[in-house]
Amino acid sequence: MEQCSQVDILQICGSRNFDWIALPSNGASGGMLILWHKDTIEVSSVLEANYSLTIECSNKIDHFH
Repeated sequence: MEQCSQVDILQICGSRNFDWIALPSNGASGGMLILWHKDTIEVSSVLEANYSLTIECSNKIDHFH
């Protein structure tokens, strides 16, 4: 999958209350997709590199970071 859309997320999760970040495939390396439920996870930062995705997040319920 070269691009990820809201329709793709709905098919995967079945809910509109998810957010995501995607990194398309790069050469022979497959792409990456990180999904999170917006009611329970708060993402504070995103780092996107050529071959990696990193998110810093916390749990909204117990504030675990």
